[in-house]
Amino acid sequence: MIEEKSPYAFIVGSQSSSLATEVAHLLGCEAVSVYKKIFDDGETRLRLPITVAGKEVIIFQTITEQPDASIFETLRIIDTAKTSDAKTVTVVFPCYPYARQDREIQNGCGIPPKLIAKLFKTAGADRLVTVDIHTPKQIDDFPLPTFNLSTEALFANFLRKRTEKTDEILLFAPDRGALSRVQSLAKILNFDFGWVDKQRLSDGTLKFANFHGDVREKDIYIIDDRIDTGGTLITVSKHLKQAGAQHIIGMVTHGVTSIIVLERLKTAELDKLVETDTRKIIQDGKFTEIFSVAELLTEELKKFGRPTKPV
Repeated sequence: MIEEKSPYAFIVGSQSSSLATEVAHLLGCEAVSVYKKIFDDGETRLRLPITVAGKEVIIFQTITEQPDASIFETLRIIDTAKTSDAKTVTVVFPCYPYARQDREIQNGCGIPPKLIAKLFKTAGADRLVTVDIHTPKQIDDFPLPTFNLSTEALFANFLRKRTEKTDEILLFAPDRGALSRVQSLAKILNFDFGWVDKQRLSDGTLKFANFHGDVREKDIYIIDDRIDTGGTLITVSKHLKQAGAQHIIGMVTHGVTSIIVLERLKTAELDKLVETDTRKIIQDGKFTEIFSVAELLTEELKKFGRPTKPV
C-alpha cells in the first residue's frame, strides 16, 4: 500500500474525472483510484491502494451512466475505510445522484436522495459534500451533515467578465424551480430577469406557458442546475428566439453527458452552452465553455482536514 504524508487520503471511484485530480492537487495530496476487479459473474472486488488509518479520508465520486453502481461502490469504499481505522470519511458527489427525485410525485414512489444519504451514514460516512443539489431544502432531511455548495458566486464572476452593457442582458429561469436562483443572481449583478411556467404532462411531454420578461434584442442566459435530455433548454430557447432574443446562452452547473444530447442542443436556437465540471461531460470547443468548481470544493474540504497543532 502507498503511504501518504498528507493528512488526507484522497480516494477516487473507478470512474475518475479531471475534477478529482485538480481538487487533490489543490489540497496537496495525490488522488488514488480504488482498485477494482470484475469477476466473470459480474461481482467485483474493491481494494484501497493507500493506507487510511488515522487519515481524513475523502471519497470522490463522479456520476456515470450507471449511478446505482457508483452508489454501491461508494458504500463499499466508506465501509472499508471505516474498518481500516480512518479518522473521518467525507463523501464528495459534486453531482448528487437522483437529486431530482426529491419528492413523492405519485403514490408508491420513494425518495431516493434521502435513502442514499441514509445508506452513506449507515456505512460510516461522517459528512457529505455536493454542488447545487436540485432542491437545497432536501438536505435538511438527510441524516448526516451535508454541505451543498452554491455556484452563485462563480456564475456571477463569470458573467461580470463577459458582459459590458447590463441593459442588454437578461437572466432567464426555464421553470419556477430555477426562479429563486435566477432572482438572486440578477440582484447581485443588477441584471433584468424573466421566467416561464413549466408543466410536465402525464405522457412525459413538457408544456410551457406565461413567459415573463422583455427578451427583445437581449442576450439571454438561461440558468438551470442541470441538463439531461435537453428538452427544456431546447423548447425554451425556441420560444425566446421567436420572441426576439438576440443571443441565447445556456448556463448550467451539471452539464451534458451524452453526445446525442449535445448534438441536439447544437442544432437548436442556442448560441453557446456554459457548464461546470461537476461530472464527466461531453465537450465541444466551439459550442461549450467550461469553468471549474475545483477551488470551491477545495476550500470546503480544507475546513474538515486541517491538522490540529500540538499543545
